[in-house]
Amino acid sequence: MPKYSVIISAYNVEKYINQAIDSVLNQKTDNIELLVFDDCSTDNTANIINAYDDPKIHKYLSFKNVGPGAGRNRMLSKATGEYIMFLDGDDYFEPNVIETLEKYNNHNQYDLVVFNYNRVYPDGQCVKSNVGKRANTIYTGAWNKLYRAEVAKGGRFEESIYFEDVRYALETFNLAKNVGLVDQALVGYRQKRVNQITGGTDAKRHLDIVPATKKLVSDIERDRITNGDILEELNSQFFTHAFLALMAKDQDSKKVMDSIIQAQKSLNGWNGKYSDSKMINLKDKMLMLLMSGHQYKLAQMLGDALLNN
Repeated sequence: MPKYSVIISAYNVEKYINQAIDSVLNQKTDNIELLVFDDCSTDNTANIINAYDDPKIHKYLSFKNVGPGAGRNRMLSKATGEYIMFLDGDDYFEPNVIETLEKYNNHNQYDLVVFNYNRVYPDGQCVKSNVGKRANTIYTGAWNKLYRAEVAKGGRFEESIYFEDVRYALETFNLAKNVGLVDQALVGYRQKRVNQITGGTDAKRHLDIVPATKKLVSDIERDRITNGDILEELNSQFFTHAFLALMAKDQDSKKVMDSIIQAQKSLNGWNGKYSDSKMINLKDKMLMLLMSGHQYKLAQMLGDALLNN
């Protein structure tokens, strides 16, 4: 049994998949398996994956596009490592990921280790993240973390919707008994490439944050999740996606924003605990008041000012 399982989910990333795979295979360990899932790509991605002949790689080529959530769930069921990690097919590991995590985790045996990442822009600029080890600071992507297998397999990705990572990141955090933090940036996360799944600006996709968090909201309402930081992060997700829907400024913006706000109000009230959080600045509180009061034009004007500042 390998110590580490790395899961790569890929769709139409022919320009990047080589770097993603090589960045895993070139880690300074042989105690690793790589599970690569191609989600019925329409470009050359599957052929590139198939060309690899390495005993550490397990290749899974889907004949139907099922989305990243379903693909990751399938790979989770096949992973055999003691620890599990994720990587998107257009991103890459830094050369020392496994070595760094091995040294850090050997002393503590964490259930979950969170680490920073670099946002990599087309002009070559890299901007380091600033994550923490509380639920509202971990970043709700799946790939900037090392999971003990029992924790990784205890979570589930939402399927057939956007923002499938949110449930998984917070669900696994809730399962972890101890959480570690590595300050070093260990993953390169590409920004603003064509066809990136998180790169769109249409309002409708932001409505998916409601079904993406439905299970978490239910668990909070039933006291299965009692961590206040998880509640705060859910509020942050609702606020962020309501704001982004409004700022898309298309025909669905107002309707989508109102729907997200209504879902958030049902959780704990738009101007309740979340607006009292020390993490929320005055400008965001003003935005929240304008948005919840249906002051669309004023909220958009303030949003423009904040985004262009």
